[in-house]
Amino acid sequence: MPLGSAPIPGSPDQLELWQRENEFSIRISGYVSELMNSRQHASEEALAEYAVPQVAGRAAAHVLVGGLGMGFTLAAALRSAGPDGTVTVAELVGAVVDWNRGPLAQAAGYP
Repeated sequence: MPLGSAPIPGSPDQLELWQRENEFSIRISGYVSELMNSRQHASEEALAEYAVPQVAGRAAAHVLVGGLGMGFTLAAALRSAGPDGTVTVAELVGAVVDWNRGPLAQAAGYP
């Protein structure tokens, strides 16, 4: 069931948020395959779990996450950054932020 859609800047396509029971997916309108799925997110977490510790011990470490998606990379980056680290997310589609504050919030643990 579609929960929402939002225009992609610079594109005629839309991002779409879908839900099937407890599973969420984000798709691009007109395409059959998913961009991401709440059931399969190990690679998103692995990205942050590998990269963030490389800088986490440095003074005033600051990590930039390119794209919020479903929040799994952000959640892993926050866990890995340590108490003195800072994590910033750059998201192009504002509705994705709203989705993460709403129906997607629980999926990644409310990052």
